[in-house]
Amino acid sequence: MARAFPGGTEQVFLPGVELVRTDGGCDLVAAGVGPASAAASTAAALTAAALGGTPYRLVVCAGIGGGFPPEAPVGSLVVSRTITVADLGAETADGFLPVTELGF
Repeated sequence: MARAFPGGTEQVFLPGVELVRTDGGCDLVAAGVGPASAAASTAAALTAAALGGTPYRLVVCAGIGGGFPPEAPVGSLVVSRTITVADLGAETADGFLPVTELGF
């Protein structure tokens, strides 16, 4: 994702979250799989920024859904015709698989 931004990047390690800061002043967080992980990572980044005296003025939260090498590696833009929510698990021919068994 950071490759989409011009200039360099640096890794910043904060309590509870690791982010990539771009030269343009954008912070990127790979929050993990599922809403709980996304909420925890986002909260950690927001809290660290606020306590550091540099609260964010804008936050964009977007899921990327992984990648499908080689057709669409992570970082590619893909426009879907349908949406399947599998962050809590996925329905299979054999029944429901929880996210812990999906290999993430």
